[in-house]
Amino acid sequence: FLKVLRGCRTNRLFIMKKLRLLFSALALLLCSTSASAYDFKVDGINYNNTSTSLKLTVSVASGEYSGSVTIPDSVTYNGNMYSVESIGYSAFNGCDGLTEVTIPNSVTSIGDYAFSDCDGLTEVTIPNNVESIGKYAFHGCSYLIDVVIGENVRTIAERAFEGCTRLIYVINLSYYLDIKNDRENGQVGSNAKIILNGESEGGYYF
Repeated sequence: FLKVLRGCRTNRLFIMKKLRLLFSALALLLCSTSASAYDFKVDGINYNNTSTSLKLTVSVASGEYSGSVTIPDSVTYNGNMYSVESIGYSAFNGCDGLTEVTIPNSVTSIGDYAFSDCDGLTEVTIPNNVESIGKYAFHGCSYLIDVVIGENVRTIAERAFEGCTRLIYVINLSYYLDIKNDRENGQVGSNAKIILNGESEGGYYF
């Protein structure tokens, strides 16, 4: 009986050691995956390859960004030139030190949570070629004051600008949207003090 009991204990210890090794390996794998959650980096900006057989394109990937960031309209990597056509999911999420971002006209979409909780961001201009702004894209940017919506923005997803409590000016140049002081269009107008829709020869009008 004692021999059987000792054998059971030995087997149990062996299994526990194996499980610990397995969990350690999984933890290392997860850390490795998290650390390389982008395909390549150029001039301090992370990118994911979104190319098709017809065109070489990239999306801005998540990273630790701060200060003033200028996103280029194209990047060259390993001898190939890629067009920067989107800002990916959660790309700048939680980058408190981000104070300014310049988005190029090559970008056509801004992903979900792309700039959420960027407390240092005070103004943003959505370029004319952007067609969609994802949900929670600028959520919680509590110091955002000025927003310019580009000409071709067709959709602003739910809660894209929720929590932008200091928003004063929204200049809407979109041919497709009518921004009002309500919860539509990602709540971009819900906190704004002044909303300017459209453009006429005499300038912007309410």
